[in-house]
Amino acid sequence: GGGVAPVVLRGHVEKTRALAWHHEVPYILFSGSWDSCIRVWDIRGTGKCLRVVLDHHADVYGLASHPERPFFFVSSSRDTTLRFWCVDQITADLYFHALLSEEFSTDQITDSAAAVLVPGAPPRLCGQVSKRIGEELAQTESRLEKFKTLAAFLFYPEGAAELTNIIASLYSKVPLLTADRITHSTNVIQVMLAEAQRLEKARGTSFAGIGRMSKDEALRKAAHIYARLGYIRQYCDLMVEVGEWEKAVMAAPAVSVQYWQELAGRYGVVLAEKDDAHCTPVLVASGKHGEAADRLVGSGDLDNAMIIAQVAQEKGYRRIATALSARPPPNPS
Repeated sequence: GGGVAPVVLRGHVEKTRALAWHHEVPYILFSGSWDSCIRVWDIRGTGKCLRVVLDHHADVYGLASHPERPFFFVSSSRDTTLRFWCVDQITADLYFHALLSEEFSTDQITDSAAAVLVPGAPPRLCGQVSKRIGEELAQTESRLEKFKTLAAFLFYPEGAAELTNIIASLYSKVPLLTADRITHSTNVIQVMLAEAQRLEKARGTSFAGIGRMSKDEALRKAAHIYARLGYIRQYCDLMVEVGEWEKAVMAAPAVSVQYWQELAGRYGVVLAEKDDAHCTPVLVASGKHGEAADRLVGSGDLDNAMIIAQVAQEKGYRRIATALSARPPPNPS
């Protein structure tokens, strides 16, 4: 008398290799078997299976979670994979009670595992980490900070962080300069500008250190962000840096004619160094008539070199440019 009656859990059809208790919900047990299944059990009363997971393709060897993330599990298998699981659906009632409770430490945490194990008892947490969090929340006045602390403990961390970041940004009215996947519309410009500046840090390295992105890929991505934001000068400078001169020259007039002329002149010199015949019109258009003539002389094309020199001597290029930029005379009335 006075002992606890054993509970027999039936479901696996092969040997059970892995067992793990939930760190915060003492009646939740996870089991992994040679039948490739993971089963989630509620051991209260006569015991029942809450969930069967069939994603592994061979014997399940191990199950584990960390006390700081008790609703996030990892499993290992002979199929050579590690799989990560959120168990939030199994404890959804705990989530709602915790988030809606005004006094989390009083309403949702208990030191008595025996009270939680009684069938039909209200859902409550029973672990060292939840107890510590309850004490922290008792000292926290901000409802947003309370929600952030609870969400980090109860939810899959990445989505919870994004949600709390957006809420914090709305309350503070301060742009949230992060690389999170979700950004509030009022912060998009500041966030994208910060991202472009971060990508620019790839300069001076052969590898950007951002995933598998190379330096040129990082700078090209930064350039396109700048272009979408209207920073055309930065776009052009970065495209030149990665060797895409044509795109830079094409966009340069949006900055100024003077900037376009300077950029086109540099591009013409690059083409001349490669002995590219297209350098001549680029050099002429950018005002580098002497360089264009010298290049033609060097290639033995004396006739065209003389033409360019003569037009420049007679200031013909300047007259043409002046005529093209002049306003047409008014129509006679």
